[in-house]
Amino acid sequence: MALRTAYAQWTGDFQTGSGTINFANDTISADYSYASIFKNASGTSPIEMLGASLAGCFTGALAAILTKNGNAPRQINTKAEVHVNPIEKGFTIAKIHLHTQVEASDINEAALTECAERIKCSCPVGQALGIVEITVKAELA
Repeated sequence: MALRTAYAQWTGDFQTGSGTINFANDTISADYSYASIFKNASGTSPIEMLGASLAGCFTGALAAILTKNGNAPRQINTKAEVHVNPIEKGFTIAKIHLHTQVEASDINEAALTECAERIKCSCPVGQALGIVEITVKAELA
């Protein structure tokens, strides 16, 4: 079984402080703050990283199923839009919408959409987000 590790560090109070998110293998180090989470300031946010994680996991799973079905993709590009809503005690992730464009031979959009719908929640990140609505729009590039 694989084990993946990530770290977060925060200094100061929530409104004026800041932090860093790091992956154990040192491939990504990203700064974040209240402003980058909620006000589109420079830096990243754990919410944005969650969207990137789902997009990456979904894209890999889609490549695997297309290849298994004889439609190996030349390229797949996926954007994740994470919808965050305020609630009484903070915020919640209401939905994540994936928009994927695929370059592949011998597949039509109906078959591509069927594959995308089937695997959108079956990759490990999608499974972990089981309580979040995940939608997908798949189209040929």
